[in-house]
Amino acid sequence: MLGGLRASATFFYFIQFLLFPIAIAALVKAVCPGPGRPPWAAYGVAAVLTLNAQPFLETLALHKVEGIEFLLICLAILAFRRRRDLLCGGLLMAAANLKYLPALLLVHFGFKREWKVLWGAGIGAALVVGAL
Repeated sequence: MLGGLRASATFFYFIQFLLFPIAIAALVKAVCPGPGRPPWAAYGVAAVLTLNAQPFLETLALHKVEGIEFLLICLAILAFRRRRDLLCGGLLMAAANLKYLPALLLVHFGFKREWKVLWGAGIGAALVVGAL
């Protein structure tokens, strides 16, 4: 059993290094919503900021799996910018199931009265509870 757990942890540890670039691309598309492709400099700035951020540094130093949560948050931001509010809430709920900190974004959306985002989070929570 322990060998399977180690193999699973190792898999998720290494797969997240593929997820960080996807998250960076999603984040750049969210903050550069104009027509056409975002400038390459935007990808460079996002990459430098991500590589110096606490989640990435914890991944390297402490062998934590932070890439999945980071990807879910970046996808939620992209979904919100594209007015896919239910999807945004569901992605934030999925991230909040990994760590509690993304739930603070749901509190923010509550204060901003973004009810569709909260409905999406509620649907996401119901799916998680239903899967148990």
